[in-house]
Amino acid sequence: MKKHLSISVLLILVCCTLVACIDDKREGLFGRSETIDASRASGHFKALYIPNKHSLTLRDGTVILLDTAWAESLGTYDQAGELASHEEFGYTIHLPISGQNFLAFTFALNLLDKNNEAFTNGMSSGYCDLKPAKLLDTIAVELWERHTADSIGWTEPNSTDTVLLIRQ
Repeated sequence: MKKHLSISVLLILVCCTLVACIDDKREGLFGRSETIDASRASGHFKALYIPNKHSLTLRDGTVILLDTAWAESLGTYDQAGELASHEEFGYTIHLPISGQNFLAFTFALNLLDKNNEAFTNGMSSGYCDLKPAKLLDTIAVELWERHTADSIGWTEPNSTDTVLLIRQ
């Protein structure tokens, strides 16, 4: 019985050691806080942005809802899986959005001022992450929609609206 117990303890120690040595798979990837409160608690929080429009209507009639956005210093994950701040490379404005089937990929939101774009913006289910180089008092965001003709699609998207994010 003691022999089985010591082998079990040894296996557990070996497994724990291996897990501790494995780098976090997110290392180097952009990251952000999931909520405004988490952003404030992490020390990455910089500002709140309120959209001048809280809904956008796509050409197909779908309504996109925009919520209060927050800005934080640009962060990437380190080996330990912690979010490390890299303000020298810009910021992330996290804009929560809802009301769309994101798998359809029919629209995108992008910074209008390409000179203030530090990195490519990202869209995912429930949010858009904008990556400005500087946090301005007002940031214009352009709504792009996929062309309705399947043969054209994203090769010729249409700019259909602009939203202003106003710093609070």
